[in-house]
Amino acid sequence: MAAWLLLLLLSVCLVLIGTQGSLLEFGHMILLVTRRAPIRSYAFYGCHCGFGGQGPPTDEIDWCCHVHDCCFGRTANMGCNPKWKRYDFHFVNGTVTCNSTENSECAQQACECDREAALCFKQHNDKYGWQYRVYGRHKCVGTAPEC
Repeated sequence: MAAWLLLLLLSVCLVLIGTQGSLLEFGHMILLVTRRAPIRSYAFYGCHCGFGGQGPPTDEIDWCCHVHDCCFGRTANMGCNPKWKRYDFHFVNGTVTCNSTENSECAQQACECDREAALCFKQHNDKYGWQYRVYGRHKCVGTAPEC
């Protein structure tokens, strides 16, 4: 079981390269918060989860990814590189806490962006659109919303 979890987390690091943030931490956070496998559930979901984003979001989950992209855009504008910033967080009794005493300012901001996305996924877990799980980006036409 531990080997499977390690393989899953390493896969997150390799496959979700386009989702931004510290992929290992973000994938682990998603798994803890939603109890869904991050790659299988979110890597290719809708128009904004995974590799970049285009067009209007398909549903609430896809909006979570769009908002996450916007959060990382604001963090990058602060001079941070949130795509690769490792951070420390804790998950206790269903609550995610970004460890501000251990994280740099940039790492803390990356953690908060990932935390908000994971909580957003959880909030809309019951509305997960299986039809969007592996969604062709060619279907994502139109204007993406502003941040």
